[in-house]
Amino acid sequence: MATAQSVTLLTLVLAGCTTPSDDNQTGDPAAVACTGTETYLTLDETSPLGFSGQDLLENVAATHTVTLNWTNGTSSSLELDLEHDSTFQDNGQVIYFENETDHSSCYSELYVPVQLSLVTSDGLLNELAIDYLLATEATEGVFYFIYSADYMGGSIDLSDWTDKYDAATTQVIYEASFAPAGSAGDVRVWTKDGETTDVASW
Repeated sequence: MATAQSVTLLTLVLAGCTTPSDDNQTGDPAAVACTGTETYLTLDETSPLGFSGQDLLENVAATHTVTLNWTNGTSSSLELDLEHDSTFQDNGQVIYFENETDHSSCYSELYVPVQLSLVTSDGLLNELAIDYLLATEATEGVFYFIYSADYMGGSIDLSDWTDKYDAATTQVIYEASFAPAGSAGDVRVWTKDGETTDVASW
């Protein structure tokens, strides 16, 4: 599980989180802004997509132990734990986002508040990320989280990956998909000059 430092970190990070229509559907500053209508649902309420947040979590929320492959050629054992977060934003309510933007990257989907812990056995990562799990179907969800490297809870030194590292301005990005068969994802860093560097994947 994440350390007390990681929990404190997230209290600060969450103040900058957005709801689905505030920016775009991925959190990527370069992405198209998607507009639409938000409807708040209870966790077990069936959405217009034909499934509920609870249905999604029953299919994908679990603890997974995977091999995290660093781009420097080494690897670590990574434990991922995904579960519903009942305190995030509007008391853990699910959001159904009905898309109204005519663009291929915009679509209607369900936003389920979750917490994802990422802990490696060697202590390089010890993070707790709280945000929405996005889904268009009940058997797969996508999690995207970006925050300041200054708030990382693990012992990783990101200057080993980029010579432009600055804890105050470098952003860490976690992107992962979750399905009944398991999880796949990656870790990247984004520097203030717009450069993105791959750090690890699983």
